[in-house]
Amino acid sequence: MPLVGCEKLEELWLSGNQPRRAVLAPIKSLKLLALDRNRLTKIDLSPLSGCKKLEKLFLSHNQLEHIDLSPLSSLKNLKSLTLQHNNLKKIDLSPVAHIRGLVIEADCHAKLYGANVELVMRNIFFRFCKYRVI
Repeated sequence: MPLVGCEKLEELWLSGNQPRRAVLAPIKSLKLLALDRNRLTKIDLSPLSGCKKLEKLFLSHNQLEHIDLSPLSSLKNLKSLTLQHNNLKKIDLSPVAHIRGLVIEADCHAKLYGANVELVMRNIFFRFCKYRVI
């Protein structure tokens, strides 16, 4: 279902609807997107690169096995990204390394990697996670 005419939409809560995939669209005014507690196995975050006001992205409690965070690299307002309770084995943090104050919630078994991983660790706060850097 396309979200046409939602230019002023700031929060979109789609939690607990159990879809296996989500087709996202750029909504310039969006500050919060909740896609947690579904059955998502894949997600393309590229449409979110146009959501410059996005502050919170909830993707926890899904079945994601891989995630490409590069579309989030231009989102300077992003403050919270939840990824825990997925099937993610590795998470490349390079694309979001420069976002100061970003809080990432991830599973303890996920391996974190990326260019300048030390810079990543200084800029990003990890909650509820004992992480392993590779």
